[in-house]
Amino acid sequence: MKIGIVADLNDMNLDVWLSTYALQEALKEMEHISVVIHHSFINSEDGEKLGPKELAYEFYNVVEGSSQLSNDAGYYNLFDIYLVASERMWQKVKDNTIKEYYPIHYLRDSILLMQQKNYHPLAKKKSINEDYLLCYYETPSKEKLEFLKFLLDKKSLKLVSNQMGNNELKSLQSYTDQDIREFLLYLRHAKVVITDSGFIASMALLYEKPFLLLSEKTQEVLAAGILKELGLSSLILSDLSTSRDISIYNSLLETYENNQREFRKRIKDFRKEQKKKLSQLIRLASYEMYVDCPTDIKKIECCGCTACREVCPYNAIEMKPDEEGFIYPVVDHDKCVKCMLCKKVCVKRENPQTITYEKRENQQTNNNVKKENPQTDTSVRKESSQTNTSARKESSQTNTSVRKENSQTNTYAKKENFQTFTNEKKENPQTITYAKKENSQAISHAESYPIVYAVNNKKLKVRTNSSSGGIFPELVQYVIEELEGYVVGVKFDNDMNAVSSIAHTMEEAKEFYGAKYTKSDFTGMFRNVKKLLDKGETVLYSALPCEAAGLRAFLRKRYDNLIVSEVLCHAGPSPLVFRRYVQYLESRFHSKVKKINFRDKSKGWLALDNTMVVEFANREPLKLRARRNNYYRSFIKDNIARPACSQCSFVYTNRVGDLTMGDFWGIQYAKPEMFDNKGTSILMINTKNGENIWNKISNRFEYEESNLTEAFRYNHKKPIKLTEKRNEFFDRFEKEEINSLLQEFNDLK
Repeated sequence: MKIGIVADLNDMNLDVWLSTYALQEALKEMEHISVVIHHSFINSEDGEKLGPKELAYEFYNVVEGSSQLSNDAGYYNLFDIYLVASERMWQKVKDNTIKEYYPIHYLRDSILLMQQKNYHPLAKKKSINEDYLLCYYETPSKEKLEFLKFLLDKKSLKLVSNQMGNNELKSLQSYTDQDIREFLLYLRHAKVVITDSGFIASMALLYEKPFLLLSEKTQEVLAAGILKELGLSSLILSDLSTSRDISIYNSLLETYENNQREFRKRIKDFRKEQKKKLSQLIRLASYEMYVDCPTDIKKIECCGCTACREVCPYNAIEMKPDEEGFIYPVVDHDKCVKCMLCKKVCVKRENPQTITYEKRENQQTNNNVKKENPQTDTSVRKESSQTNTSARKESSQTNTSVRKENSQTNTYAKKENFQTFTNEKKENPQTITYAKKENSQAISHAESYPIVYAVNNKKLKVRTNSSSGGIFPELVQYVIEELEGYVVGVKFDNDMNAVSSIAHTMEEAKEFYGAKYTKSDFTGMFRNVKKLLDKGETVLYSALPCEAAGLRAFLRKRYDNLIVSEVLCHAGPSPLVFRRYVQYLESRFHSKVKKINFRDKSKGWLALDNTMVVEFANREPLKLRARRNNYYRSFIKDNIARPACSQCSFVYTNRVGDLTMGDFWGIQYAKPEMFDNKGTSILMINTKNGENIWNKISNRFEYEESNLTEAFRYNHKKPIKLTEKRNEFFDRFEKEEINSLLQEFNDLK
């Protein structure tokens, strides 16, 4: 990764010099390319400049900037992220116009990223044969100078100081704020250090030098924090008038001698944490980078739906995986003609696909459903007097909250001679607009879409072999056998890669059954679906919401022969992590993995009872408790999720599919009469098209009407959060054995 370190080489004190050096060296160790970008915030008429700037070319790789930040915008297209290493520089840039181009990030206490030995080559070579006290006063005062004279008189020490102009102090040597080489020389050989600077105190800790920190503002000083942790707060002097006791100085030397090993350990631990923070800062900053595509979105926004690639008429866009295994668009600038079609279909920008809920019309009940499903009919009718009132009340509340929560929903509009889905807000998701519901034949008292049901397949075998309540197999059968259509779903190929595929027979479609907790490869699928639709074939497209949104955006018009069925998604895990986990299983058990069932329900459907079954080519299946499995647990804890899942546009009522299906977690509390621990599904009917399909197959199920409150009480309504653990996981991912790493992050191991 290419990293720019922003610094003003005309205004450098010891802190800025050495912190910038330490940061660049740490980045080099981490195998990043780093360059110091020189921005001068001081004009020649502003008075004295701190330097000399020429020395910087010995310390750093430097790119010359200017005093006008706007002139340097070009530099900010050369690097992936931008850092500053010191508080002095951070105060200059944090609110500056430089952020109009790219955000700049600050890592505190960069100085301790390096060990003492890393600074020795920078020090001036000179022998000093006398014992001396090293003084560095950032803000000298009469009290501080008096205290320094007191110590010098009592201990008969020589003085090396940055207070050159003070005739009262007879210095053995003196140095300036820019004498980096001399300062490092004097620090290395000093008997003791007296300072009012947190930075110098930290350097004294690093060099294992006894020091006194004279400061009233120590709450944010690293050295002060470490001293407090060690119970050595007495070495921080905030009131010099009460500190004229030479015993303080004597105990100082004794304290450091007795705690030297502990100091080393604390510094080592802190350095480890700082490098972890730096690595995570780089990772988080990388998510703020814009993808290399005219879509004009950041990595953290890109869900990898591939609509941009598939729609490009010049084949100028490829989807390439990053180091975490997630795909992002990369444009071939030689092929790109800037038609901006990719931007027009981007599900995070100008072409949202979310459904707008509308009221139903001509509600009718179906007597056939009543006869075949008396349990549902009774429960619904029994609840009718209460539910009708509460449902209406809830509906008005829900619709209000939905409209409030889904203020980014869309309406269909024509744009540039083709039909697109537009939205008043630029950053609206690709969720469906909920249309009016007409001629209802299912028993439902909802006044508008979505209609929410709790559903169990009547065929116990089908339900047992399904992840939830067994809706999808019946939907597939209806489309293939009765409509003679096609089904798009996800299967594992011969190498256990999750891939999107098209089925035209029930035998082919069986491979789509069951949850597959990894992101799939659906290269070219949108174009294949469009060909079928244009021929008039019925297509059932089953996918994650973001993938379904990508398809709708790519198509750019409505197809009556398209049925979109989306899955309630937890998050999209890395296919690279899954691939390496499969390789681990094959290596450990000396057999090729043929199939993984993440949700075997032979012992029950609830998370506590689920079994994960791994089938091999030439050995017995491996059966594990799913929730304790290392891979499964990292998926559940969001340690391996795509960054964009933290900004997911397709949660709760922001729906894309005609139908939405998932686990009805909490059914044992909401509708205990339906619970048997064999699996129950949530079904959200979002459109008239979805309801028409449901009416064709509803007699195959036992179902009861529910509502959004019940359905989402134990299903998440909001996107996941990117945690420090997740970032730490991927920081270590390339370097460590996969199962050991997954196990370390397994909180149930």
